[in-house]
Amino acid sequence: MLASHLYWTLWALVMGCTPDECADCATDAEAFALGGSGLDYVRYGECRMREYISLRQWLIRHTLI
Repeated sequence: MLASHLYWTLWALVMGCTPDECADCATDAEAFALGGSGLDYVRYGECRMREYISLRQWLIRHTLI
């Protein structure tokens, strides 16, 4: 549970500090799931993947990992 809390805290900090470098899911209608089809979940998963890559690059750039 502590690891999950730490993960989401770090995620929120990075998303807040670097909104222009991370995925633009808030403005991209294609990035979030829109309905119940499998393709909607693929779009949602791709958005999460872009966020993960951005987070990882930010952590590496700031020598946290």
